[in-house]
Amino acid sequence: MQALTALVRSGKNRVRLALPSGFSSLFGQSMAAFHKTHPNINLELTSGSRPVDLQRGEADLAVRVGVVGDDSLIAQKLCVAGWSIYASQRYLDRHPMPIDPRQLAGHEIIGFHASLAGVPGAKWIEAHGAGATTVFRVAEMTEMLAAALSGAGLAVMPCMLAESEPRMLRLAPDILGSHPVSLVYRREIGAEAPVRAVIRFVASVIKDHAVLISGEAR
Repeated sequence: MQALTALVRSGKNRVRLALPSGFSSLFGQSMAAFHKTHPNINLELTSGSRPVDLQRGEADLAVRVGVVGDDSLIAQKLCVAGWSIYASQRYLDRHPMPIDPRQLAGHEIIGFHASLAGVPGAKWIEAHGAGATTVFRVAEMTEMLAAALSGAGLAVMPCMLAESEPRMLRLAPDILGSHPVSLVYRREIGAEAPVRAVIRFVASVIKDHAVLISGEAR
């Protein structure tokens, strides 16, 4: 996990929030308002594809994509994240439209590291990528975005991340896969006032961006 920021440098009420890759950009415009309302809460953000271990104290709260398998954790569903297929104009200059996402033979694709084998994009490529060339594999969605922008290949990736970049072109109107987005935390800290404030804040921010995250904002 890469630390992004510690917005408040003083105060005793520290709350550590872990976000999936790409989600930190959703919070930027709201952080100043949160700090103004809760000046004594020290909110720290981290971001990355690797799920933090809440039971071992790596974070207090985590936004998780996918099914939460630990029944000892509280999982508050926030929305659904959609995935689709994208390319940059650099790639399309070599492989003009239309491109059928169900027939990827002959195309270059950006694949997934084994640690991401369960995400919707990896499953789509497994089902429809016969005959395609995997140019390389990534472990972070931000790396996939950078690779796709360079023209390296097609990318099946979260709509939210791809559509925040104007140079990425969506090649199919359909949502090719989806998974739930949840806010997860240990039961014993859920009643603490600073944690409750951050829970409300996160739920509000995600709600405001739910259509973008779903991929239906077209």
